[in-house]
Amino acid sequence: MCTRHNVKDGTSAGDAIVAAGVPDAGSDTVAATVSVSVSVSVTATVIGHGHRARVSTGTGSVSVRGPEFKTKNSSFKIGGLLPTPNCDGILWRLSQAEEAKMDIGLVKDRRPFEHRVGLTPGAVRVLTECGHRVYVEDGAGVEANFGNRTFEGAGATVVYSEDDVLLRSELVIRVSPPKPADYHRFQEGQIVVSSWHLALAPAEAFNTLLDRKVTTVGYEIIEENDGRAPVLEAMSEIAGRLAVIMGSGLLLNEFGGKGLLICGSPGIPPASMVILGAGTLGRAAARYAQGIGAHVVVLDRDIDAMRRLQDHVGYDVPTMIATRPHIEKALAFADLFLCAVAVHGEKTPILVTREMLGNMKPRSIIMDLSIDQGGCCETSRPTDFSSPTYEVDDIIHFCVPNLPSSASRASTRALTNSILPYIEEIADRGFDRAIKSNSAIHRGTYTYNGNCVRRRLSDELGVPYLDVTAG
Repeated sequence: MCTRHNVKDGTSAGDAIVAAGVPDAGSDTVAATVSVSVSVSVTATVIGHGHRARVSTGTGSVSVRGPEFKTKNSSFKIGGLLPTPNCDGILWRLSQAEEAKMDIGLVKDRRPFEHRVGLTPGAVRVLTECGHRVYVEDGAGVEANFGNRTFEGAGATVVYSEDDVLLRSELVIRVSPPKPADYHRFQEGQIVVSSWHLALAPAEAFNTLLDRKVTTVGYEIIEENDGRAPVLEAMSEIAGRLAVIMGSGLLLNEFGGKGLLICGSPGIPPASMVILGAGTLGRAAARYAQGIGAHVVVLDRDIDAMRRLQDHVGYDVPTMIATRPHIEKALAFADLFLCAVAVHGEKTPILVTREMLGNMKPRSIIMDLSIDQGGCCETSRPTDFSSPTYEVDDIIHFCVPNLPSSASRASTRALTNSILPYIEEIADRGFDRAIKSNSAIHRGTYTYNGNCVRRRLSDELGVPYLDVTAG
């Protein structure tokens, strides 16, 4: 027996009645199974991707769970009880729609010298107490000093391998960008929240994500309406502080530098630190460097950004417009030159050419922390802590993209603080609703349902573009 019935948009779950015949069957029923196909068209607040619906009769009930059905105009099947042959029909009632219980996975990052994990055990407890299931790969948090037992105590299930996590999870959370060679490992339709930096991805690899309909949310491009980038800011604040700590070491002889003390000493002037970029990373570095006594100069093209920096740091830090002549002038006196340039979701422009390195004093340091988006120095290339520096034209280069990972526990906490509200919204409401209702999640999404949702990136790669706000 099979019947089809349409429910109007906006119908509440408790009032949606689907009749597979005429009057109620009454109490005379037998335990036989019927498959009823119901075409449902209701608002996403009632039934949507990742939601659970309970369908019941007067004598029993069965549950069906997404993704067997989607938000609108789709079909799903329900098993139930069939009335005795002498009854005219049976009344089916869609009695309630419960919030989704999403399967969420945390994987262990295998990028060299990546010690962070996507969420702290405290955040995992928040999710599990809301009824979501969290799977954690064995040892995922060990290097940030979060052991398996702490995750299990928070209600997570620890599984053996990364594949176990990927096969079980609808939503995957990681830290470092996945390698293009691994894109095929994601399940079709899976949501992956991570650093992505897809502006640098090869077109072929990007198409793999589209073909598999993987939804990709990038920490680096999540942006609120007021222009704040909460996740990027959290990591940049830590990176800025670490840049000063690391840079002060690089100036010492044992690390290849020219033997300078960044803060100076009585009768000895401090080292000169030039920061290119007055954003979050630049401000954090400037404040910390100034606090320990370095001579700090900041360049940026945005006057308002430099005003904010001086409000934050004070007027003792000189600022300059980042024109080529000014950059060349700053390179000439810099002992430590920090590149802190960022363009949300796009490749970083080259602002320091190899020719310009000729202005620098021998054994000076370039720290290019915009390297995760390509770097703003022509001679920059990614490094890691196995060999963090190299030399070009007698200038020492340090280009480690995941610098915050060296303070893994602090960075994991900062990452969790900034990303958890978005994870909760995706898990509680489903991604179909979250991307349309939350503009920060929308801006933070690269790919969705087989399409690129960033116009400029789709034009550059020649791939389909989807405007999720249309309709």
